[in-house]
Amino acid sequence: MSDHIPYWNADAVYSCPLEYQAQTCTGDLRTICARVSECVRRRHINADYVDDPAVATCIGLRDTRFRVMLFSAETEKEINVVIRKITGCDLIFEEEHIAFMNAVMFGEIMPRDDEQTANATTPPEEKLAAKHSKTN
Repeated sequence: MSDHIPYWNADAVYSCPLEYQAQTCTGDLRTICARVSECVRRRHINADYVDDPAVATCIGLRDTRFRVMLFSAETEKEINVVIRKITGCDLIFEEEHIAFMNAVMFGEIMPRDDEQTANATTPPEEKLAAKHSKTN
């Protein structure tokens, strides 16, 4: 992926399927897309955007994959947002879910802790094994 991070410019949203639990957010489609894009950028997430339907497929820390989907709401000034985990760590997904929902609902984007990003490259099990092998 290049250093240039594109901004999401979704064209269309459709009705939300009944099986999804959507959160209604105040803001038009362009505003919500911009918030998601900025959250992706600040949290160092890789994302592939599809504009019609409005879906962003994301890859976070330790290969945690999730999808941000936008659907129509009752008015044009509201968007229904669904964030679903595809694969990966439940704890990392939960943190990303909270960060993205804060971004789309309130426009508050929580940057990732740099220490957390540095520690995420080596799984804890491997760190523990390496530590024990040095002491033995």
